[in-house]
Amino acid sequence: MTTLWNSRAIPVPKPWPVIATALSAALIALGLAWELFLDPIRPGGSWLALKVLPLVIALPGLWKAKMPTFRWMSLMVWLYVGEALVRIIGLTEIERQLAWNSLALSLGLTTAILMGARAQIKVAKTLYAELTQQTPTLEADQATAPNAERATDQIQR
Repeated sequence: MTTLWNSRAIPVPKPWPVIATALSAALIALGLAWELFLDPIRPGGSWLALKVLPLVIALPGLWKAKMPTFRWMSLMVWLYVGEALVRIIGLTEIERQLAWNSLALSLGLTTAILMGARAQIKVAKTLYAELTQQTPTLEADQATAPNAERATDQIQR
């Protein structure tokens, strides 16, 4: 039985997984293009292109609407926001424009991840409420047990 707080089996509702996956793919493409071709730190590219590796690892989990992936990405995405904010004050105009684009994509990804997690929690709460309404609780059974015993005693008399 899936409970509210162990809701791994409940996927993140659409459209959030699709949006998060698309924004992650765009952020991967921008990060690779930025560090390898458009404005690398060193001519010919730099190892800083590896910064997109966590996004690549997260793509399958985001696409499959896995809540654990949404959870750890909600923490990871702030690194991309921070990097974009630092690089906005860059030396060249192209670096500033790329940083603004990266900031927009990473903030969009943050929003998609948080809205997806929020929607999943809402679904989990609804399912939990439905499950608790369908099955009688132990307290309700205990509260009605003395009354049932009295009714049985009265019938036997």
